[in-house]
Amino acid sequence: MPLQRYLPLCALILLSLTLSTTTAQAQANQRVFGAGGLMLDNRTTPIRTITLTAPLSLTTTYTLQLPTVPPPGPTSTLTSDGEGNMFWSSGIASLPSLPAGNIWVGNNSNVATPYAPTVAGAIMTLDGSNRPAWSTALPPATTISASQITTGTIQPGVTINVGNGGTIISTGGNITANNLTGAGSNKYAGVVAIPMNALGLNIPFTNLASGAAIQFNINDPNIPGIIGFMDNMTVGGGFHITFSAAYPTTTGTLTYIVVNP
Repeated sequence: MPLQRYLPLCALILLSLTLSTTTAQAQANQRVFGAGGLMLDNRTTPIRTITLTAPLSLTTTYTLQLPTVPPPGPTSTLTSDGEGNMFWSSGIASLPSLPAGNIWVGNNSNVATPYAPTVAGAIMTLDGSNRPAWSTALPPATTISASQITTGTIQPGVTINVGNGGTIISTGGNITANNLTGAGSNKYAGVVAIPMNALGLNIPFTNLASGAAIQFNINDPNIPGIIGFMDNMTVGGGFHITFSAAYPTTTGTLTYIVVNP
């Protein structure tokens, strides 16, 4: 067979091999464009790609608007607000604008989320899961100094409630007050009923200090003449009142107040 007949055949075989190789490479590096996604490559070998895809299920239709200006520096972050408008932030990603009065709180997905205030005067506490929570009262077992509550005068109408087991302690300072309440058993002041035929009363007060001044009165609408006197005082224990005679009624009371030095 003449040589010129072999040349077209060789060219055809070479073209066939080239097309096969190209087809295999295209299948291994398929491009995506249009519905579902967009793929961009680095235009060199080995091929590296960036693919933008849309999820199969969308809850709404939205638009991502790219900024009109280039990045402001070598390290910039592209951030989107709630409307899909994107803008550049220098360095570490910053957060978009925040509604008035809100604060940022990380949600269960570790994403900063606006946290709205509740009522005037509410304070920020931690709930049982160590998550921020608004509250109008301090949580139980909370220790707080008076300087964190106020440094001036508590205004009329403000109430500080101390529940059962709660204590307000002065460690070396002075508590000065009028209309002081909270008297009762084993307190600095109180009213004790006098049993009939009693010769005296023992008043316990574990905070009684040496040199304390004790004032007491016997009140009874039925007998005005019974007299009592203090005959014993025990530091850290209390004091004892003795009557001039066996108490003759069940309507008497003894009122006392203790002033420690």
